[in-house]
Amino acid sequence: MAKDDVIETPPRSGRPRIHQNDRERWRKAQAARRQRLRDAATCKKPRAIFSSQRGEWGSPPELIGNVLSRLEIDCFCLDPASPGPGGPVPARRYFTKEEDGLCQEWVGEHVWLNPPYGRHLAKWVRKAVSEWHFGRAKTIVLLLPARTDTLWWHELITAGGQPEFLKGRVRFLDTDGQRRDVAPFASVLVWLRPQVGDQIDPRPQGIDE
Repeated sequence: MAKDDVIETPPRSGRPRIHQNDRERWRKAQAARRQRLRDAATCKKPRAIFSSQRGEWGSPPELIGNVLSRLEIDCFCLDPASPGPGGPVPARRYFTKEEDGLCQEWVGEHVWLNPPYGRHLAKWVRKAVSEWHFGRAKTIVLLLPARTDTLWWHELITAGGQPEFLKGRVRFLDTDGQRRDVAPFASVLVWLRPQVGDQIDPRPQGIDE
């Protein structure tokens, strides 16, 4: 055989050989992927205050103070969905969960309503509209989640509610009065107020947060 002759070998068939380092990298990548899946499956759920498991969202004091200032009053006549006298809303009368504000008459010049945001939210909204229309409550200010696609929202606005969408997200209070993280939804104040003839009283300016 001549010195410069080259012997050609036929190409290999079947699966290519994997270098040991490649195999090790593949194992590590698969292990990392499995770990990510396990972490996602066992990830801690959000706090109960930000889930449907809990409907109480404590009214933030700065928002209440702003509304009181605009109404030129020191306290509300009634808080029909209150945690009690120790809650964040200054009011002359309170209806607690045990007293069930849905079964009471809301009598007063100014009423603050921050209802539970659970499955009975629509009942609270309709109760507010009813009390306002019957004249037992002259002015009702509702703090609500901005769920404009719901039936109760359209009923409230059609009844004469004046929406005031709040900028940003509200930082509510827990039942222990402690400040929590911002809510995962937008909020709105809806005003039910007296009418002068066919005209609704002008709405105060919006709240800047």
